[in-house]
Amino acid sequence: MNKLSQYKIITGESVIEIEQNVNENINNGWEVQGGVSVMFQQSTKSYTFCQAMVKAKAMIGAKELD
Repeated sequence: MNKLSQYKIITGESVIEIEQNVNENINNGWEVQGGVSVMFQQSTKSYTFCQAMVKAKAMIGAKELD
């Protein structure tokens, strides 16, 4: 059984940047949660890509493992 232990949102200003940031976090034990969101900022005419990530803590009996 897994228990959610951490949640964070990764951002990037391009598709390449969000891919790199997400892949780096996957390699560090994080998992993708849901899909990518894209925000357009009218004032600066720029995009921000966002991806929610979670890290689970494994549970065995009453003992938690990282």
